[in-house]
Amino acid sequence: MKNIRQLSIALLIITAAIALYGGIMLVYDSTGQKLGLSLEDIKGTFLDYGIPGWILIIAIGGGSIVTTIISIQHKKVYPYFIIANGILLLLWILIQIIIVQETQLFQLVFGLIGLAFILLGNQLRLYVIHQGEHHPAPPHQFHSKSKRHKRH
Repeated sequence: MKNIRQLSIALLIITAAIALYGGIMLVYDSTGQKLGLSLEDIKGTFLDYGIPGWILIIAIGGGSIVTTIISIQHKKVYPYFIIANGILLLLWILIQIIIVQETQLFQLVFGLIGLAFILLGNQLRLYVIHQGEHHPAPPHQFHSKSKRHKRH
């Protein structure tokens, strides 16, 4: 399970970095031109890319950072945060596709990462639940027969 947690943390860090970069670029240049975007793509939904930039910074970037910290600290709830991060990322991508009415490679990649968060988080969730169950103590290493042999 350690490898699944480490993979989740690596994907969270990558997602946070890209979301923060993209969000900052959209806030800095709300026309989207520096990222090769067109205002025509969001016509009728947003006036410019400023608000989507802030959403990207706060929800996706910030959410990924918080989830990374909770996962590194190994808090009991971290699998649920990973799952929630995946759901949020998938919703972000779906909303993009609906608004722009077009699918691009980066959307597919991040959609797959969102799905990976859900699947990895669920595996970690099941592991954490399983670890919380009561397990009987391991048998004592000395058997009763060995004690009898020592007496004789």
